[in-house]
Order: sequence, then C-alpha cells, then structure tokens
Amino acid sequence: MKYRHVLNRRTFLRSGGIAVGLPFLDCMLEKSVFGAPADPGTSVVSLMHGLGTPDILLDRGMTGPLQYYKPLIDASKLSIYTNVDMTAAADMPVVAQHHYGQPYLFSGYRTMITTGFNVIPQGPTLHYAIMQQQYPQATPTPFKIIDCGIYFRRGINYQYQRIFDTQGHNAADFEDLASPVDMFDKLFGTMPVAAPASNAKDRANQSILDYLVPAYLKYTNAGSPLPPSDIVVLKNHLDRIRQIEQAVYGGNGQAPAVPVHVPVTRPTPPNLNYKVDGGSCGDPASVYRVSPSDFQTAYQIMADLFIAALQMDYFRFGNLSLDSGGGHTYYSGPAPNPDDANFTFDGNPHANYHMWNPASPAIVKIATGHNFFVHRNIAQVLSKLDSQTFLASNGKSVLQNTLVLVGSEVGTNHDVTRMFHGVAGGNGKFKMGVNSNARVKAIEMYNSIGKSYGLTKVGDGRGYVSDATQILA
Repeated sequence: MKYRHVLNRRTFLRSGGIAVGLPFLDCMLEKSVFGAPADPGTSVVSLMHGLGTPDILLDRGMTGPLQYYKPLIDASKLSIYTNVDMTAAADMPVVAQHHYGQPYLFSGYRTMITTGFNVIPQGPTLHYAIMQQQYPQATPTPFKIIDCGIYFRRGINYQYQRIFDTQGHNAADFEDLASPVDMFDKLFGTMPVAAPASNAKDRANQSILDYLVPAYLKYTNAGSPLPPSDIVVLKNHLDRIRQIEQAVYGGNGQAPAVPVHVPVTRPTPPNLNYKVDGGSCGDPASVYRVSPSDFQTAYQIMADLFIAALQMDYFRFGNLSLDSGGGHTYYSGPAPNPDDANFTFDGNPHANYHMWNPASPAIVKIATGHNFFVHRNIAQVLSKLDSQTFLASNGKSVLQNTLVLVGSEVGTNHDVTRMFHGVAGGNGKFKMGVNSNARVKAIEMYNSIGKSYGLTKVGDGRGYVSDATQILA
C-alpha cells in the first residue's frame, strides 16, 4: 500500500503564461509503508574548464591552486585524481592540442578533425550515454541537456559544445548559452508579450513572480494544502528565484509583489558582450578583454541558475564551462592570489601556455594565477551544489545525488599525458575523499564510471587495460 501523492515532483506554479518549477517538498514523496523514500533519478553534470593545470601545480597538491577542494575532500564530498592519462586521445599526446583533448574528455572516444579544426567525436560523452541507458523512454524533465558557461570564443565547435551524442553532434537543447540573461529566460520563462516589462531594463523592476501571485497565495496562505514545513520551503524557493532574477536583471530595489525574505546580495551581471567571438592568441588585437572579477561574477550567476534548475528538476544532464576549450579570454586587472597579493592579470593565459617554460618565473606566475582563479571558482560551484537548503527526497544534497565530473581538455601546455579529474556525488556509487596522484588511464576511469550505471563499454577501447576500480565505492 502506498500513500497518495499530494503534488507531482515536477508540478509547476502557473499563471499568466508563466511557469516556475517547485523545489522538492515532502508532500511530493510517494511513500511506501514498508520502504524508505526512493532516490531521485540519475543525474550527470560536468564542470569543464579551459587550458588545464600544469604538472608543477598539480605537484603542489593542497598548497597550490587545488587547495580550494580540500574542505570537500576532507568532508568526503569529492575525490580528485591528479595523474590521469589521456594519451589515447591522440597519436602525439605531448602536443595533442585542444581539438583532441576536448572531445575525448569524459567520453573516451577519439575525434575526427574537420575544416577549421572543428571536430566530430566518434562517440557520446558519458552524460549522453548514461542518459540513454537510464532513460530509454526519454528524460522526464522539461529540458534534456543544458550546456552553458561563460566563454568568449566560439569560432570552433568544441569551444562551446561540451556534450556530444552518438553521432558526434551537439546534444544540448540550446546551441550556445553563454549569457546569464539568456539562460534565465530559457529556464524560467520570459514575460508575457502583453506585459509592461518589454525589455531587460524595465524587467529589472518587475518579477515573473508578480504573475504567480494567485498560485503563490494558494500554496502559502491559511487554506494551503501543504503542511507548514513545505510552505516555508516553497516561500524560500520563490524568494530565491526573485533573488536570482535581481542578480540577472538588476533593478532599483523595488519590492516585488511576492514578499522577499532573503536579502538580495548578489551583484548584477557585468556589462559584457556575451556573444563575441574573442579571437585567438595569434590575433591579440581581437581577443575579448574582461576583468577577472567581472568574469567571476558572470560565471557564478550562471552557476546559480544552473544549480537552481537542477534543484527544480528542470534538467538532469548538463555542463557548465569556465571559459572555452583553449581559453582565449584576455584578462585585465587584479585577481586574488594566495601566492601574491598584488597579482594582476594582463594578457591571454592561452598565449602564456604556448610559451610554457617551467624555469621561467614570469610564465609560471601567470599560469599559477590563472589556476588559482579557475579552481577557486569551480570549488565554489561544488560547494553551492552541496547546499543543505534544497535536499532531495532521500535527504541528500544535489552534489551527493548527482554525478559531477570536473576536468579540462589539456594538461601541461596542450599535452594530454597527465590530467586533472575530479569526481563528486553519484549517490554512493564512488569513493569520496580520495586525493590520488596514482597513474590511471582515463579510458579505464570512464569505463568504471559507465559500468556503475549499466554501460557495458565506454569509449573506443584505445588504451584500455582494466577497470580503474579504485574510484568505485
């Protein structure tokens, strides 16, 4: 005998053409009198970052840029591997370049290089393969795959596409999602056409929640069908949507129709051109210039949207990129750096990596500063995924229930002989709290992950010897 659902897991608040997904509420549980709450469905996301981490920084361990992961490792929420061998990705792995490493990352399939260094991967990434295996009748979410991030170069497909299907094509619902405003509108809906707020400036003083007042009152007033604890969760959830909305659109602080209990503390997205093709290191006059603080602000707002949509079960498979494959963003301005309080970015990190020389203090300094910047931001996203405010039906955070893969397309100066990988979550399928520099082949790691989800084989088999069982629980 089972108890009746009060609300479906993906019930939406709807009014005036607007729909906002609900957070998980206890009343959504389909409880059995004999069993524990069911685990949420399989979910796989990746946090990709461009340019990779040089060996000398991986060897510093927790005293270098990887230090930001230590709290998560100590809490057994994350495992990192600093000696992952991706040499099967290319015939000349020491000079493999981004167009070999990016398609191979989290897939194990080599790529075909086409005109202009565009790529055609020879198989799917883990996200897509696991999605097909776990949901043969299609993923029961509004969106299938979300591929997004902050990046300023997209002249080549692998620079903005991270998840590929079985045909080597972009598997995401949206081709190019690199603007916080665009992402908010895609996920949470735009204002009705007849609404007064017809542009972003006007929209800043109005909320999509204004259109949900009838539904909001239905579920939060005295006559609500929800228990008191769920009413509190729902109020906090809608407050958070408004907070994110303010972060995306700005505004003059005008109070929305729905009461806000959470202070709006996030800054608004910086005024950046999110659709520019930023040029290459061979064309320094055309690279897109941005301060590290502006880049970080935009990336973290994208992360907030990415995580909120995961919490609302808008999607279960996706990627969030910090810069494109190959980087190419020109940073200008101060950047926090534990090694040097006065450190300033003034250039394109990609160009610096092309000049790589571990004996050059100036070159090492830029690479170190860039990696402090990258890993600090990624660790912050992992911590947000572990929020205890929005727990699933099994009492675990999104981080714990979701398989989260962290990695880049290259290692030291464009090679793929030694790579950084992180693995988090997976709902108990994998060992957490590991900090390993033992040599492990990427193809074996990917096969080990895939088999835990029922995949018989991952990748094209090159470089495969045996499963890397040390990553399994």
